[in-house]
Amino acid sequence: MEGKKVLIIGAGIDSVQSALDQAAAGNKVYFLERPPGLGSLAADDASFSSKWEEARSNKNIHIITNGVLNKVRRENGGFQLEIKKTAPRVIEEKCNDCKECIKVCPISLWPF
Repeated sequence: MEGKKVLIIGAGIDSVQSALDQAAAGNKVYFLERPPGLGSLAADDASFSSKWEEARSNKNIHIITNGVLNKVRRENGGFQLEIKKTAPRVIEEKCNDCKECIKVCPISLWPF
């Protein structure tokens, strides 16, 4: 039997650990976060950073940044989700969440 599909909304050490636990149980995990990266949430926390790197490299965890849950519908005994994703201004696969792009970006997203 194929594992479940799990959506985890929001980042934090507990949500990253939940994603890792669900992936280890054979479930496909979708991790949804509104900001373009997660490192700013716990940049000085080594345990978060190591868990985050573990999640990023896990083949059962798919990370969706720049996104929000727009709509949820019940369908065929499950749920159909609509996620609205804003266009990234960086190449997501190459992003290591160093925040250098924010320092030079002409578009102000957050008060840093």
